[in-house]
Amino acid sequence: MQTTVSVAVDQSAHYVAKHWKCKWCDYQEGRWGGVELGIGYVSDDAYRFGRETGLDDKGFYLIGNANTHYQDEAANFWDLRVRNIGTDSRWLSAEGGQQGSYKFWLGYSEIPYFLTDTARSPYLADGSESLVLPTDWVPGNTTDVMQALRSSLQTLQLGSERTSYTLGTTLYSGYFGETYSLKFNRDYKNGMKAIGVAYGGSDAFTSLSVLLPTPIDYMTDQLEFDVAYSSPTWQIRMGYYGSFFKNGNGALSWQNPYADLQSNTGLGRRALVPDNEFHQLYFSGGYQFSSTMRVTWYSAAGVMLQDENFLPYTINPMLGGNALPAKSLQGKARTWTFNVNLFSRPRPTLTWKVNYAHNEQNNKTDRTIWDSVVTDALQSLVQRQNPRYSFRNRSAKATMRHRLDNNNKIMVGVDYGVNERDNQSVEKIKKRNVWVKWKYKLNTTFDAAVKLAKAQRDGDNYRPLSEIIEPENRLLRKYNLADKEGDAFSAVLSYRPLNRLNLGLNINYSDDDYADSLLGLSHADYYSYSLDAICTLTKSFSFSVFYTWERYTSKQAGSQIFSNPDWFSKNQDKIYILGVGVKHTSARQPIEWGIDYLYSSAIEKQVLSGDIQLTNESLPEANNSLQRLQLYANYQLRESLRIKLSAAYEKYVEDDYSVDGIEVDTYSQLLSLGYGANDYGVYVVSASIRYGF
Repeated sequence: MQTTVSVAVDQSAHYVAKHWKCKWCDYQEGRWGGVELGIGYVSDDAYRFGRETGLDDKGFYLIGNANTHYQDEAANFWDLRVRNIGTDSRWLSAEGGQQGSYKFWLGYSEIPYFLTDTARSPYLADGSESLVLPTDWVPGNTTDVMQALRSSLQTLQLGSERTSYTLGTTLYSGYFGETYSLKFNRDYKNGMKAIGVAYGGSDAFTSLSVLLPTPIDYMTDQLEFDVAYSSPTWQIRMGYYGSFFKNGNGALSWQNPYADLQSNTGLGRRALVPDNEFHQLYFSGGYQFSSTMRVTWYSAAGVMLQDENFLPYTINPMLGGNALPAKSLQGKARTWTFNVNLFSRPRPTLTWKVNYAHNEQNNKTDRTIWDSVVTDALQSLVQRQNPRYSFRNRSAKATMRHRLDNNNKIMVGVDYGVNERDNQSVEKIKKRNVWVKWKYKLNTTFDAAVKLAKAQRDGDNYRPLSEIIEPENRLLRKYNLADKEGDAFSAVLSYRPLNRLNLGLNINYSDDDYADSLLGLSHADYYSYSLDAICTLTKSFSFSVFYTWERYTSKQAGSQIFSNPDWFSKNQDKIYILGVGVKHTSARQPIEWGIDYLYSSAIEKQVLSGDIQLTNESLPEANNSLQRLQLYANYQLRESLRIKLSAAYEKYVEDDYSVDGIEVDTYSQLLSLGYGANDYGVYVVSASIRYGF
């Protein structure tokens, strides 16, 4: 993990604002703000609707928003903002200080991310590290003979809630005019997710599997401290950034629901996400050579650490094996980043920019030989060695912009990069991209921009990794490492035929060809266009509409016999989005009202061909659609008092063959969580009153 630091050009940051006052500015003093209180109602329980909104339960909820500000002639100030205080998606912030001298801030937020509330499992999932089956559980060789399965199912909620605390302070006007900043952020993430485990077999075809409801109990602290200095020509910032992750659950254990004939332990165990740290020192700045040339840079060196204790090879006491060769991983990886930009404007009509970036990660973790245990049931004779991945990415970019005349501008750019990786099928990749962009402005009614790009990616000889067991097909190419040629085109048009009508068109196209990939992704293309119109029918009445269409298409080839390709797949995703808005405002009337409508649809289709048993009926279309209609009105009772009314309807429909109709025991070798798509249709109405002061 790394942080990005921007350097602001502030040549007067160390001057106290109370020593000056803009006589032309409307410099508001005193205290002002507003409070909004009201009530809303949700028509039905809809877990997915509550994602990021917090409105997942049927019933009434409180509307509570507030903001207050203070400022005096000595530039002392404070601000307080509160939003959505009555929902599970609330936040507040407070900031104060003296402009040009110091400031401090506090923040709090809650963000829910709900997946489904229809998951079902026989496990008594209480958030602990141990999953227990009911006392009357009768194991079975397969799910269809588990007698107590259906009667033991409990409904679970999969998803998470993130709670964040933030505080910080900045001190200006140091002894040499420097600025000190300190920031701290703590995130808690709690909830439940699904992970898969397997029993008893040496491969995916013979093993028995379970989807387990796994607790989420994460805490992440981020600390940053920096010092900055600014002068008319120099800007410098240096500092420290640290990230500290802790998992409240180091391991997960569970009772085996199957008849455990292999080990007779009746238990399984696996490690969860380990605690880890990241430390980084950074140095950035800028220098103004002249009025036409400037350089900026950012450099950082960091280290990633992970030293969580290992679990034993297996929880199965019948498998002896050797002792662990190490107590923990003692993982360490060093990072280094350098980025420099040189900008020049030698003439009023000509500008150019050159960028060089270097980003690398050097994994220093020791490599060790380990025994191998398969699904807590089999002691493998094959020993394995933990891989060590490192990379080094370098890139250089140059762009030039030239204004031909008042109506024509042209921009050209060249990008070149080299990516090097350890322990990968391709260890060195070269990337090239050339593009040109033309902007044309006829008059105040029409302007356009067109961009063309040509890209190429070439790698060293592709080689399957010997460490991978079972070995890869030598004809297979991973799409992110394979040679590729690509073309791209984009255009933006804006037309204003009437003073009250604006029209826009946006077109994008890209085509990527993987000609050397006999197996894997062979071709991918993307098309999209967007149309929008904004019409001001009268001084108080406006209308807007937009439509977006996107299509993703990819082709790939596969082999069932570890040889030449014998089956092919064409995947296509289409996305449609339509939005319509009507708004009425008037300076003469105290009422403002509007109507907004949004419709989106996504369709995924896969067509198979060749010597393959799966048919198109086996993989039907997957699609989803969302519709939302909202009506709102605001009535100004008097200057400081306003009534706000809103009514909205949202409907979400999803068809996904991978989860629809899949019960906990649909597959005899998989005990699943049996949840389907989260369709819903919800009405939300609200009324509130806002008082301003």
